[in-house]
Amino acid sequence: YVESLSGQWQSLNSDTGLIQWDLQVDWAWPPEKDIVWEAQAGTVYSNHTERLSTDSTDHERRMEITSFHVIDETNPTDGSPEILDNEWVGGGDILLISGDVRFLDELSYPLPQDVQIELINITGNGTVDGMGAFSINSQAPSENRYGGFTIEAEITGPLDATPAGTSILTFRLDNTMPGMVLNAPILSRMIPSNNQLFNISIAESTDASGIAEGTLQLRWWVESLHDDNQNGIPEEDEYRARPLVRQGTDEHFHATYEDLQNVQGEQVSLFVEGTDNAGNSLNGGGAGFDNDLHHYISLVPEPTTLTSATLEFPAGIVIVPSYEGWFNLTLNDVNGGEDIENIVIDMGQGIEFTWQQGGTITSNNNEVLVEGAFFESNGDVAYLNLSFMVTSLFNPAESHGEFLIHITDTSGLNSISTFLDWEFNADIMLTDFGIFINDSSNIQLQDDDYLKLEEDLLIVGRVRYTAIDLPPQADSFEIKIEVPLDLPLAVNPALDGTFFGEMNAHGSGIFRVSLEVLGGKGIVAPTTSSLRLQIDDQAPLIVGSKPNFIPANSTNLSLQFDIQEQDSGISQEEILVTCKIMRGFQPVGTEIHGIALIQSAGVISRHIANLTSTPLQEDDSLECWLTLDDLAGNQLTGAGSSQNWPISFPVIELRPDLHSSDITLFPETPIYGKETLVNITIVNLGNYTYQPFFVSLETLIQHDEELQGSEIGLQEIRFLEGETTTIISFSWAPEWHGELDLIVTLDTTNLITERNETNTQNWTVSVEKTSPEKGFFISQSMLALGGLSIIIFFSVAMFLAMRAKREEDTEGEWEEVTYDGAPDQQMKGKYEDDGHEYLQWPTGSEDWWYRNNSESEWAPWEKD
Repeated sequence: YVESLSGQWQSLNSDTGLIQWDLQVDWAWPPEKDIVWEAQAGTVYSNHTERLSTDSTDHERRMEITSFHVIDETNPTDGSPEILDNEWVGGGDILLISGDVRFLDELSYPLPQDVQIELINITGNGTVDGMGAFSINSQAPSENRYGGFTIEAEITGPLDATPAGTSILTFRLDNTMPGMVLNAPILSRMIPSNNQLFNISIAESTDASGIAEGTLQLRWWVESLHDDNQNGIPEEDEYRARPLVRQGTDEHFHATYEDLQNVQGEQVSLFVEGTDNAGNSLNGGGAGFDNDLHHYISLVPEPTTLTSATLEFPAGIVIVPSYEGWFNLTLNDVNGGEDIENIVIDMGQGIEFTWQQGGTITSNNNEVLVEGAFFESNGDVAYLNLSFMVTSLFNPAESHGEFLIHITDTSGLNSISTFLDWEFNADIMLTDFGIFINDSSNIQLQDDDYLKLEEDLLIVGRVRYTAIDLPPQADSFEIKIEVPLDLPLAVNPALDGTFFGEMNAHGSGIFRVSLEVLGGKGIVAPTTSSLRLQIDDQAPLIVGSKPNFIPANSTNLSLQFDIQEQDSGISQEEILVTCKIMRGFQPVGTEIHGIALIQSAGVISRHIANLTSTPLQEDDSLECWLTLDDLAGNQLTGAGSSQNWPISFPVIELRPDLHSSDITLFPETPIYGKETLVNITIVNLGNYTYQPFFVSLETLIQHDEELQGSEIGLQEIRFLEGETTTIISFSWAPEWHGELDLIVTLDTTNLITERNETNTQNWTVSVEKTSPEKGFFISQSMLALGGLSIIIFFSVAMFLAMRAKREEDTEGEWEEVTYDGAPDQQMKGKYEDDGHEYLQWPTGSEDWWYRNNSESEWAPWEKD
């Protein structure tokens, strides 16, 4: 591996020199022992020599780890940082692995980067330094290896000749912190003492490294003793330390300390220091309130006091079933609300609510239910708000009591009176009771009202507590509706306590609602819950009507109805009357509507309806019906009760009709200036009328292209009973000659209402001039005419005398006539100067009637 190596010559003298070769060891040299070196020298003259070395060398590449150490740089174990065989190491600790590398059997060592040392089972590798030493950082596994964990270092490559067991170490890993439980103190408030006990349980698995008991100590800080800077905050250098001592062989360790000097509200802070044998630290906290294991406030016991108590129920202090109320307490505890351990609210009679600190509130009575509870403290003020209610089955021995409270705190048990009384009232009552007709009218009935048979009734009401206007729970009571001749009807109330039921009226009697309380202490308070009602099974009936007929051409009608109603009666309000005109079987025009007003009340009541219609014709009929119920609701029956069962009033023509049927002249041809007898025949083509009337006779002539009229005469006349024709005479001396008209006007003052009011008729006559040549003849004619006139006048006189005699005879007969009824309103009389209308009725009798106008009723007239 080394040959033909040139050296450097150095002359020493003339015949001596030094030659030196620099050799570089090569890792490729194989291991050899006792190696002799040969040197050769030569001159320029081809002289040369060679010689072997007197010393030999050994050539070695193999190496070994001559020392091996493992250092725990996290927590020293067993009092030394170096880990020895089978010692405990904390899981995840930082390890330093070191040692030396030497050539085999030599004191020399490899140079840096000439060799690589690799760790086995843990990560890490490195090379040696200039002195042949190596140092590698690594980390122990984080899991537990209670049975042991082995690490080893080796030189990489084939030149490692380290003897077995030289660079290997086995140790045990414990990565679990010991379990720890604080036993005392654990409260947030403690009574100060000169011998407070601190007790803690520390446990390790039997396979683990075990507690390093010498490291365990209690660190404690008492505000009154150790707060050097008076800032109320515990700091690291202010804590004191005491060792924790195991009690026997169990896992409990304890220490004592004193905090007696603390006053109310001052604080104490505690934490624990220590490790296990593997160096795992206990999780025992640290300095400061935010890091310590436990801290508490010193408590100097004083009894809790009552600041206020209120009871808030819908009915004040009265408790009614199914409605919750609030019982509110305000308490004062100088030790703070946390000092209160237990509160018992005592209602008396063995009824209690119990509140436990950190828990809920409970009731010891199944019929007294807790709906909600709220406890809150703020400093030394505490509030307890209890919401509760009682069921409908709640049945206390007494219906009243007083609230007491029993409070347990650090001072002991204290009982306090709230001075709050309570009352219980479960009584119910019926209100808003009513019975209505179950139809669109919705009429509310009163005592002794009438009903029609089988009337559909709606019975309503509302159930409430007597103590307050609130409905009881629906299943706590029962409602029944009772009517005569029927079974009771059970009904269910709504949530607001209202109810209704529909029943029919089968008979007269008591209609009522009954209530029953279903359990508990309540009763039903008496209130109005019934009505006495009567059945009216007879419908109203029209038993009479007037007039018997209606005069033709009438437009203003007065109808009279007599209605029989024996039980409930009928309303005295207006009654709707409906009529229609019938001509044969066909209606004419539209319906006629009006109202009938009561004239007299009673079992049979009289009603008058005034209607207006179009003129009625002869042989028409007026069919009318009434819309009427009695007070029980029975509809009118019989004639006049409906359109298909009306009362029919026939229309009869009663009016006269006057006509001047004929006129005769004597002489037949009138002569200017000479008397002429004018006889006019008057005929009544209509019904008889006793009414006198006036007849006028006039002339009408055209003179100077103008019509000029002149009255001949005006006479009053009337027909005798049964008479239809009469003659009236006028004496006339013509004042004109030639043609002219004689005009006859009947009933000039329109006293008589006629079928045809056209009562004027004219006749054209020719008047001759007087002729002197005809004197004798004329004289003879005049004589003849005078004789004839005498005869005619005598005849007329005889006629009038006979007529007068007939009137006297008739008047004698009329005196025997009697009539006890008033004239029909349609009949007309004669208006006198005093403005009244007079009528003799019956005709020919001595009875006279008068009225103010045609709309008024006839009244008897008594002579002064």
